Amino acid sequence: MSKADDDLLTREINAFADQAEKHTFSHGDMEAIAMTLKAHFTDRSVDEIKEKLKDVFGARDLSWMA
Repeated sequence: MSKADDDLLTREINAFADQAEKHTFSHGDMEAIAMTLKAHFTDRSVDEIKEKLKDVFGARDLSWMA
């Protein structure tokens, strides 16, 4: 994956995190988000996307459903 693609994936993950922050419980369904992003980032595995999601959500003190 190119640096530009990696940056785009990170921006997309942050957009999901932004939405999670707006909700009372501040959590996201990790599997559902990863599957959604996988449709657009076909060269990444769902597990790779989940790891990036965990990094972003963790850095922003958001929780997630496994």
